[in-house]
Amino acid sequence: MDVERVERLIEEAGEDCVPVISALVEMYGDGLGRVVRSLPADAVVELAKDPVVSHLLVLHDLHPVSAENRVREAVASTGAYAVVLGVEGGVARVRAAPDGKRAAIEEAIDRAVPDVDVVEFADPPAPAVVLPQVSA
Repeated sequence: MDVERVERLIEEAGEDCVPVISALVEMYGDGLGRVVRSLPADAVVELAKDPVVSHLLVLHDLHPVSAENRVREAVASTGAYAVVLGVEGGVARVRAAPDGKRAAIEEAIDRAVPDVDVVEFADPPAPAVVLPQVSA
């Protein structure tokens, strides 16, 4: 079952089911936390590579890799020349040229980092022209 299907089912069920779902999510989160804490750190990192497991770990604040590092990995996977300026409050700031790679960067972040809601792009600084000093 994928995340989109679960979200669609919740929406179809309406607001009355929210307290029950919240209680179940909390219970499953507690259980997942116990499992994660019982595993070696490298095993949790390996498990987190699966997109569904990664999403669950993020949901319960158990992901072993910071959002900023996951954004860096996602940007690197695109092959684009870009610099991650930071990740805070669900917003990733990325410096990248305004070319066709921005869409690929945004898609990669969206897939890999579900806790990032917005990707903001900054243009690279204009190149500085330094003229040599000529003495008379």
